[in-house]
Amino acid sequence: MKPEDVSKYITGDEELSATIARVKNGLGILETEMGKPLTIGEQSALSSKISNWANENSKAVKKYASEIAKLQDAANGATTTMDKKNVLSQFQELNSKASADGLLGKSFLADTKGKLAKFTSWFSVSQIVMEGVQQLKNMANAVVEVDTAMTSLYKVTNETSTAYSDFQKGSSDVAKSLGRDTASYIDQTATWAKLGYSLSQSSELAKVSSIYANVGEVDDQTAVSDIVAVLKAFDIDTSQAETVVDKLNKLGNEFATSSADLGSGLSRSASALALGGMDINKSLALITGGAEITQSADEMGNALKIGQMRVMGKQFMPPYYENNNLCLAV
Repeated sequence: MKPEDVSKYITGDEELSATIARVKNGLGILETEMGKPLTIGEQSALSSKISNWANENSKAVKKYASEIAKLQDAANGATTTMDKKNVLSQFQELNSKASADGLLGKSFLADTKGKLAKFTSWFSVSQIVMEGVQQLKNMANAVVEVDTAMTSLYKVTNETSTAYSDFQKGSSDVAKSLGRDTASYIDQTATWAKLGYSLSQSSELAKVSSIYANVGEVDDQTAVSDIVAVLKAFDIDTSQAETVVDKLNKLGNEFATSSADLGSGLSRSASALALGGMDINKSLALITGGAEITQSADEMGNALKIGQMRVMGKQFMPPYYENNNLCLAV
């Protein structure tokens, strides 16, 4: 089936056609945008962002002085949009690590001393103890969650103890850089492994689904299921999985829909549209264009799926006789 056979179901509306054209154009320039040169103002703003953060977080500077210096050098030398993206990604990772180490604000001990000094009249010792107990409980729960997640990973993979040990050691840093907790990242890795991917592939795909969970504000299970549906349907290599999230995020920011809604709509229709000869860009163009009018990417995805299946079904329907006349399915 040709793509235009599906397109005719929703074309004819000038507004829809114009939207689809805008989507196609936006996706077409997504790759070239990364090579776009930064203006002096953008480069200066990027450099200032790092400097201001360092000034406002002197505790973090003590521990991460060398990393901050390298990041500042990278910001000063950034010349393209891709450079800026890489600097911001490293900055987010640094911010996450500093936050996890308690270096963005006051430490627990310093905070407790401050409360005792300023609010002695009402801040009781019992409250101090309870805060400490609660932190210990949270730490214990986190350990249990990580152990449970690793157990799930053991069940669906067959790796060496060294491989598992290395993965678990690195998972904490990866999770921090993604703004996720360690158990969540390991759980997503296990889910990808259940789908037939190796441990190394699963760990990389878990990074992608974690990013999608963040930008789309969806739960981990939805993040994995939406992305795997698209990868399988359009036969996209795992190394290109992040481009799917980039497309969803770009369209969600520029049109009257969200990346989560587009991901859901695409996952519903991807298999049928791919069988009909559509690629991911054309499919997203149809879904986004329709969603701007219907305000429901889910419904648009279902409509495209049903329309595609009907068209494909009619193509394989044999001729029949009606009132002694030979008829063809139309």
